[in-house]
Amino acid sequence: KRGENVEWSFEKSEEFIQNFATLSKNLEDMNICTDSPARLADYLDIDKDVIEEVMVPEKVLAKRSKVLDIVRPDSLVSCCFTAGYTRYCEGTGSVLQAVGERGDMDRVYSKLDGEGVEVLSELKLRYFTPREVASLLGFPSDFSFPPTVTLRQQYKALGNSLNVTVVGLLIYSLVKKDDL
Repeated sequence: KRGENVEWSFEKSEEFIQNFATLSKNLEDMNICTDSPARLADYLDIDKDVIEEVMVPEKVLAKRSKVLDIVRPDSLVSCCFTAGYTRYCEGTGSVLQAVGERGDMDRVYSKLDGEGVEVLSELKLRYFTPREVASLLGFPSDFSFPPTVTLRQQYKALGNSLNVTVVGLLIYSLVKKDDL
C-alpha cells in the first residue's frame, strides 16, 4: 500500500518549501525578474532586411503548414529551438505570425483546404531570427556571431544551446551551496 513504510521519490513538502525559498533568494541575488513573464514581442528584431531572409518559404507552407507551431508577438511561450530549426518543421521551434490578430489565424486556416497555401501569406509567417533566438535563450544583447558564420550554422549552434540565464542560476546555486 502507498504511504505505509514506502519512501517517496520526491521531496517532502518542508524540503520543497526550503528549496523554493533558496531558489527565490538566488533569483533575487542575481537580479532575475520573476514578476511577470515577458511577451515574445519583447525579444523581436525590427531589422526589415533580416526579416525578409527568415520568411517561411511557400514550399514549406505547402507541405508542412498543418504541423507548424505558430505563435504571435503577444504569446508568452514558444517551442524550444533545436539544431534542425528552419530545416525541419515539426518539433524544432515555433514560427511567428507577424501580421494580424489572434482570430486571423483561425480564419485563414479554415480557408486553407479550399483556397490553397496562398491564403497563408496574409499571416506573414516567419522564423525567428538568430538574434531573437539568442535573446530568448538569455544571451546578452551584444552577443553576435562572426560574419563568416552562415545563417544555417547560427541556427544549429543556437539550437544546441542552453538558456544562459538558467545555466547561470544553476551555477550560482551550486557555488553558493558549496559556500555554506
